[in-house]
Amino acid sequence: MMFQRASFILFLSAAACTSMKAQDARVVTRIVTDTVPAWKTWKSGVGTMNFPGSWTVAGPSGDTAAIFTKAAGAGPGMAPTVSLVVEPIPAKAGSSSLPQGKGFHLISSTPPDGSGAFFMEYTVDGSSGTIHHKKEVRVIGGRTYSLAYAAPQAVYEENLFLAEAMMKSFSVPPAPGK
Repeated sequence: MMFQRASFILFLSAAACTSMKAQDARVVTRIVTDTVPAWKTWKSGVGTMNFPGSWTVAGPSGDTAAIFTKAAGAGPGMAPTVSLVVEPIPAKAGSSSLPQGKGFHLISSTPPDGSGAFFMEYTVDGSSGTIHHKKEVRVIGGRTYSLAYAAPQAVYEENLFLAEAMMKSFSVPPAPGK
């Protein structure tokens, strides 16, 4: 009896192994392409920022240290831009000095922290359509830096990842003597 049970278990094991060998293994190979463009680095006395190689950079103009622009494609006329502005912001202004008026819609904002830094996201309706803005104000070493991303509503999300990566890459040179 024990021999029969052992033989039966051995038979089931052999049948299971044969069944597994009969099944074909399916291997799926995917070719992954890197869609992130090559990056370049912009440097000036104001700071350093990485930007996609396919974007262009315009030099200083007034308080604006640099404007990074992606070539406009089909669709809305305004090209997405990321700008770096060095500007004086009154100590008590902060996010309370948001743009106002007809067509302005606040999405989110944070109150200024102890240094005066804050964040805001908003849209502005204009004659050429809705422009979506994301602005981050940082206070570093006693200077105020405004990093801003703006794009037509239709292409805002598709360029947001690159804009945020650019903004995160921004750094200021160390203070003299440090």
